[in-house]
Amino acid sequence: MKKRIAVVGADNSLGRRVAREAYHRGYAVTAVVRDQSLLDSVKYSVRESADYSVEEDEFDAVIDVTGKVIKITKGDMVSSVCPAESIDADGRRTGQVRLSDKRETYVSEEDLALAVVDVTDSDGQMDVFAGSDPAPDLPEENSGRRRYVAVSDKGIAGKVFELVMDSLQEYVIRFLTDNTMIIAEKGKTYREYSCDCFRCDDDVWMVIYMKDGECVTLILDEGQDLVTEVLAELMPKRTQLVRHRILFGALRRKDKELPFRRHAFTDELVGQKITWHYSPYVNITHCFYTEMYMRNSLRSMKPVPDDAAPEARFDAEDRIRRWSNIFFEEPAQYIRFNPHLYMMCMREATRNRIDPLQGGGDMVLVINTRRMRDYGRGFSRGKGAPGYDLVSVCGDWDDLPDPMDTAESPYLV
Repeated sequence: MKKRIAVVGADNSLGRRVAREAYHRGYAVTAVVRDQSLLDSVKYSVRESADYSVEEDEFDAVIDVTGKVIKITKGDMVSSVCPAESIDADGRRTGQVRLSDKRETYVSEEDLALAVVDVTDSDGQMDVFAGSDPAPDLPEENSGRRRYVAVSDKGIAGKVFELVMDSLQEYVIRFLTDNTMIIAEKGKTYREYSCDCFRCDDDVWMVIYMKDGECVTLILDEGQDLVTEVLAELMPKRTQLVRHRILFGALRRKDKELPFRRHAFTDELVGQKITWHYSPYVNITHCFYTEMYMRNSLRSMKPVPDDAAPEARFDAEDRIRRWSNIFFEEPAQYIRFNPHLYMMCMREATRNRIDPLQGGGDMVLVINTRRMRDYGRGFSRGKGAPGYDLVSVCGDWDDLPDPMDTAESPYLV
């Protein structure tokens, strides 16, 4: 049974963020508000009260964001979160909030909401200060095979992984540098590959490389000693269309037994939406429509100012030109790695079926719902040889109604 939580002041800026964060952590949220019209979600129970009054005994926890210090009441226990000196209402979420015993200088409201729900999740009484570092600026220009991300993460150099796949393949990967690795299947010699790596969580790596025309994506989960592999290739006859296989396995450790559990397909994201901020002007909402399909919306696109760089203007206008006249609904699969880390594998099969010269690529995204950031790549033929684009951007939960949420599919029976 879901824990019941009341957010007092859910009609102000911070309260809306706290309520949204708590809801997406699995709480049954009651928004205690003065003005219901100021809510940004229709997924909560709502109580209007001119003085924000609430019966605390009705709830497992009550979060009061109406004062300078946020109070969290759980029975007889009261915790507090004291914000930094500067609270940035427009600052983006980083997911790397600090809880300390000294007053911080800066925190974004998004990270402050994360801190408040972290304290609510915790056992025992806590009185802490919350702070974070400002998120880096979004790139204005996006072009080439490294779209939407400047560099991939460092730190995997020197690591060695022994993979045991359920397909009975076994091989060893050694990372010589952060962008170079050697691989040897069992009984065969090593081959060297260039690669890109993301650190998706504290102990989860995403590795992407090309192998004999295939785009290989590995999720190396050091925390659970598990591995998931996505193999993507162009179909031989429909040469714009990508197909992929998803394989599961484990990481062998000399001092441990091989794990029995595996990463698994999931429906936990179904019915939810995230708006990803690809640039200051390109925002795309992913609607996890069903267990097997996802939908896209461009409704949150921002106008491009006259003084924007030509590349930025072209990028935004190109997306509108290519997507605004179609209903974007594509096959997708979702995999759960842990309670806040998921993977979406999507193919532009519908779009390519409508026009064999359009779409056809796939996208593999690891979604960290704690940091609200994705990590991944898109693979397609492009204008020449097959290749992949890197993606790593920040996002926000989107709980507002959208026509695509309930629209009848024009493509499916």
